Amino acid sequence: MNNAKSDGFFKTLFQKKVFPLLILLIFEIILFSVWAHARGSNFFAITTLRNILNNMTFAAFLTIGAGSLMLAGHMDLSASTIGAFCGIVTAWCIVHSVPWFLAIIIAIAFGIGFGALNAFIITRFRFPSFIATLGMSSVIRGLMFFFSSLGMGSGDGTAQNINFQNETLYAIGNQKLISEFSICVVIMLVIYVVFAIIIAKTKFGTKVKMLGGNPVAANLAGIKSKGITFLLFIISGGMAGVAGTLFASKMQQGSLQALSAAQFTGLTGAILGGISFGGGEGGLGGAFVGMLILNTFTIGMSVCNVNTNLSTIFNGLLLIIALALDFFRQARRRRV
Repeated sequence: MNNAKSDGFFKTLFQKKVFPLLILLIFEIILFSVWAHARGSNFFAITTLRNILNNMTFAAFLTIGAGSLMLAGHMDLSASTIGAFCGIVTAWCIVHSVPWFLAIIIAIAFGIGFGALNAFIITRFRFPSFIATLGMSSVIRGLMFFFSSLGMGSGDGTAQNINFQNETLYAIGNQKLISEFSICVVIMLVIYVVFAIIIAKTKFGTKVKMLGGNPVAANLAGIKSKGITFLLFIISGGMAGVAGTLFASKMQQGSLQALSAAQFTGLTGAILGGISFGGGEGGLGGAFVGMLILNTFTIGMSVCNVNTNLSTIFNGLLLIIALALDFFRQARRRRV
């Protein structure tokens, strides 16, 4: 009986999309462990895991929103800009003596508001989400540059990063909570697991996938596509707000360039992890493994004292391969 259960478990695991990704991740760990040892360094250590999770924290928040939207057949290209704007808002509030907890609430509220605005434009005017969020990203970036110049610096209206000091926010962004892992990382892991379970195990997650897989059938089944789209964009904006606030807390700065690379990493990880670009397939668990692969390569190159710019090339190649595989998989499914 136990042998049968074990065989069934492994058979199910082998059939999962995430299985080859786990093999790739294990291969990376072995490769960099041996390589680092040969160069007099140590890759297989708890500090390496800490650095990997630190490196992917902000991208993971963006992936919660962007990955969920991709499952529903939508795309949010404004998330990183929303996050950067919320970081600027956090810093501006602290500089102007707003209590830290209220600064966080205000910043995340801006993120939710921008997400709702994205949803309104897309559902009301039926704009493709790719185009709508790309345009909104430009609008928000302009607002961010304008907002960052208000009451700051020499008063000549020049946009700039906003530096601040706040012990509580610094602790949230940097203080260790469990072993080597900071409060920021623990917050990310808890929120990510919650949303991964919601998408994988609840009726809401099933509706999201149905909406992305076959919108017509979903509507005929009585699924309220506008309501789900609104909620998903609000979640995306809210998660971007959390990411931007935590980034500002960690760096003690509202940066105009914050999270600029995080969105690309998040989308690459999501597609690599099995979330279909056309919607309807995949989950946040696979996306997390995809991000682990990307960030393990980046940290591994650093530990081995190799030019980390190569990781950008690696990420780009993986995105192309993942998109190509997804395209062929969808084409084969349409033929069937």
